[in-house]
Amino acid sequence: YFIYFISWFFILPQKGNAKEDSSRFSFLKRGTYFEQIILDPTESQTSAGLLKIWRSGTEDDGVYIPVNIGIQQSIVRYDFHKESGLELSFAGAVFTQFTIRKMEGNTYLGEMENADYKISLLLNYRIRKWSLRFRAFHKSSHLADDYILRNNITEPSPGTLNYEQLDLTGSCQLNKVRLYAGFGYVITPNAVRERLSLQTGFLYRKSLNSKGNFRFIAGTDIKIFQQNEYAPNLRTGVGFEFGNAESTHAGFLIEYYNGHLPYSVLEYNKVNWF
Repeated sequence: YFIYFISWFFILPQKGNAKEDSSRFSFLKRGTYFEQIILDPTESQTSAGLLKIWRSGTEDDGVYIPVNIGIQQSIVRYDFHKESGLELSFAGAVFTQFTIRKMEGNTYLGEMENADYKISLLLNYRIRKWSLRFRAFHKSSHLADDYILRNNITEPSPGTLNYEQLDLTGSCQLNKVRLYAGFGYVITPNAVRERLSLQTGFLYRKSLNSKGNFRFIAGTDIKIFQQNEYAPNLRTGVGFEFGNAESTHAGFLIEYYNGHLPYSVLEYNKVNWF
């Protein structure tokens, strides 16, 4: 019904001639009508971390290094007017986790633990300071050979991170603060995973120069899964962004995370990282 309702806008008679209507469409534009949630650890964006991690209260011997490669691309947009429009987008990401541990003597062992894959189709709507994202995605998780061999794993994984989900997220930009909240529901038939998830958070941005290409950022993201008995996963960070906010830019954060591991079939692990 949601897709039908949105599609209805496209077939409504528009004021003006056909040339004006066709000019409202644009293809493969940069940017998005729903800005990515950068503090969501499973957002389809490119990032890397150098983290000290504690699992179930015990400090890991070594360094935890998540390396994520993600893209999001607008496919087609339709502008109702200057401050309102609808957009269909595609997103994809690979989330990989590596560790480096000190062994006997002065030798170090680096290995890959896991890789998660996520592919999404997004329908974004924007009107002035408000935006809405309706998303369908598939996510799957695969333990790496290094991890399987080192831990002598012979049993099949439970597949709790292999599923499809629909979610709806709303966002509001209030001056320098962005607020957002949403919920998701697993639609995979006979899913091993519990179905409901919730998300909320905020991001504060303040320009530090006249050009607006150097910004201070700070925020917190909270995700809650029925799968984890509704225990909140909290990620908070503070840092800086460089570059035009409307196009490709880079950010550097000091962050803290508390909750269940957001990646891999080892999600049941309770972790902290810094």
